[in-house]
Amino acid sequence: MSLVHTTLDNNPGGGILASGGSLTVSQSTISNNHGGGISANGGNVTFDITNTFVYRNGDDSTSLFGGLNIGITTAGSNRLAFNTIVDNKAFIGSGGIACGLTAFMAPNNIIARNSLAGNTGSANAQVTAGGCSYPTSKIQSDVNGLAFVHPDVPGPFSYKLMAGSAAIEQATTPVAIDVDNEGDTRPQGTQKDIGADAYKPE
Repeated sequence: MSLVHTTLDNNPGGGILASGGSLTVSQSTISNNHGGGISANGGNVTFDITNTFVYRNGDDSTSLFGGLNIGITTAGSNRLAFNTIVDNKAFIGSGGIACGLTAFMAPNNIIARNSLAGNTGSANAQVTAGGCSYPTSKIQSDVNGLAFVHPDVPGPFSYKLMAGSAAIEQATTPVAIDVDNEGDTRPQGTQKDIGADAYKPE
């Protein structure tokens, strides 16, 4: 299954469940899905998730995960890079990314203000402890310094970057991705920006 330039919003269940085959999600928005955002869970799943906004999925009282659930057994050639994963909620697992892979690197992502059982500061709220690592990613319990355009209620929400964001020109882990969520060139400056959006000066 391949989703490019796609929005999945406000489903009563989860946004995407992949239990086999190949999953590609690129330059998309996965938001407000009550059962969680994206689940790649099964021994035969491969995935490539890039340049995607994953926000406000799940809930504090029932969801088994919030933003992403990666339950496959081997890292293989899977990729999770240049995504913005913010304000997701879960009751168990992780509000941000529940990842059980060993030696899997997911670089240049923004993972912020996700909550577990209503707490953004608890262990596993942003990412689960384990074999997954997130080189040159921004992982934090709030959105301070990220300078999103409009991350707070009331909506509409925008997790694009504004001038002065701490994510600008900080994606120093090499990944062969040369555009952002909207197709703007990476980098806009001397180095690529972390997350789904590359800040483009007006």
